[in-house]
Amino acid sequence: MLLDYKILLGIAATILGISGYLPYFRDMLRKRIKPHAFSWLIWAILTFIAFSVSISKGGAAGAWTLGAQGILNIIIAAAAMRSGETRITGLDKLCLGLALFGIALWVVTMNSLWGVVISSIVDLIALVPTLTKAYKNPFEESTSLFILSGLGFVLSLFALGSFSLVTALYPSVIIVANTLLVLMILLRRRALAARKSR
Repeated sequence: MLLDYKILLGIAATILGISGYLPYFRDMLRKRIKPHAFSWLIWAILTFIAFSVSISKGGAAGAWTLGAQGILNIIIAAAAMRSGETRITGLDKLCLGLALFGIALWVVTMNSLWGVVISSIVDLIALVPTLTKAYKNPFEESTSLFILSGLGFVLSLFALGSFSLVTALYPSVIIVANTLLVLMILLRRRALAARKSR
């Protein structure tokens, strides 16, 4: 019975997590949103690493959201390389370099806990290019994707077959990072709207 409950939660978490991608893809096609290729490329790699580690450590249905979003992140990264944010700064390059170094470090250690810790740190580094882009142009980024993705990961925590630091840390970091990004976007939109109305 408990397993069935967790499977249902895993399905609900995955559906909720990926539902935010539909308006994101629509807005990308309409050129309303310009995703940052560096962030999405790193997130695609990291979600697959975290998915693999979580599955290997008993994450079960709670890891499904990571796998599904990993696939969608690859699609966004590929689209962003063609029509996303084209202004690449030195900070963006530094973040990509640090993220790739972190991934390489995890591959060398091959330790599940270190892998999740490194992936969590790298995920936050990967957020920096999107944060700086969204700060400058808050209307070129979606809030619904990050809200629904975060809510999906909240559900996924309850669907984990084995709840441990290894299986729960990375989804928890995504929840916090998504929340901070959404708050920053909303505050910047409000500030810019107030400035225009003066």
